[in-house]
Amino acid sequence: MKDNKTSPSGDKGPQKIDALGETVEVVEQGTGKWVLNPDKNPLGTTTVLTDTHVLADVLGGNFKISLFDGPRYTPLLRDTQREMVGMWMPRCDLNADKSLPAAPAHADDLLDPAFQCIQENSGLINAIDPMLLKDEDMGKLAATQQKIADSRVILQTFSPIIQGATVAKVTAQVDLSAFCKRFYDSGGDRLMGKNFVLHENLKPLSTLVSAQTTAALETKQLIAQTRHETEAQTLDRVKQAIASQGNAPGTTAPAPVQGAHAPGQNPVPAGALPVLTVLPVPQHPKPKRRVPAGKKPTSGSTPPSTKGK
Repeated sequence: MKDNKTSPSGDKGPQKIDALGETVEVVEQGTGKWVLNPDKNPLGTTTVLTDTHVLADVLGGNFKISLFDGPRYTPLLRDTQREMVGMWMPRCDLNADKSLPAAPAHADDLLDPAFQCIQENSGLINAIDPMLLKDEDMGKLAATQQKIADSRVILQTFSPIIQGATVAKVTAQVDLSAFCKRFYDSGGDRLMGKNFVLHENLKPLSTLVSAQTTAALETKQLIAQTRHETEAQTLDRVKQAIASQGNAPGTTAPAPVQGAHAPGQNPVPAGALPVLTVLPVPQHPKPKRRVPAGKKPTSGSTPPSTKGK
């Protein structure tokens, strides 16, 4: 790829690598310290530069001391971690100030094999069509692929401490929140109602309890609404399934008869369904047997008529 092109991520080449130089700048902010590259000072202030090798030796000693200087997160451990991370960033060519572009689809599963197959067949591709890869810097693209692999390793390396810190923070928040709620419910609200000073000084407590109560109510309402919508969608799908079965080719739904209802059900009110005329069952009486004259009728037969004799 030509150096004067703009990459899809928005960066223009060639790019200056944020490598760790011979000197760094240590900036004190509040109670902490941060290590910056000399050209990365956002305020452009003039400060004394620190030799990178000297600082690395100091941090190495502080790191060993901070591992045994107490059970808690001591200021020395905090500053040592921050300064070491500040030096790791340029060492790994990482810059948190750069904008984060949108990741391509399937970048974490299909992208590497796709590039790899082009790279492995570049010789055959150039033999068949030399113009296809003429303006592409395959060496630079291979380095880009390696940077993807390196970045994955860095994320995997730091993900346990990020996850552990997140769990520790949330666990502590749960315990502290439970105490505040317990104190408020067990009499803290009454003290605020009796004493003006406590009423004013404990307002952050009442604000927290009120906000948590509101959030819990909103969550409960959201769960109920979601359950209702799910039940309604399920009922609609059942109705659609029944309707599709009734409208299937070759099937005919039986026509209901007015007044007819299954046992145990209420009769269908008149006018609710089409009225069908109920025809009477046809009657076919058997003809009577005729007995010849002079012969006695058998049992069940009708005696001959003697009228007119």
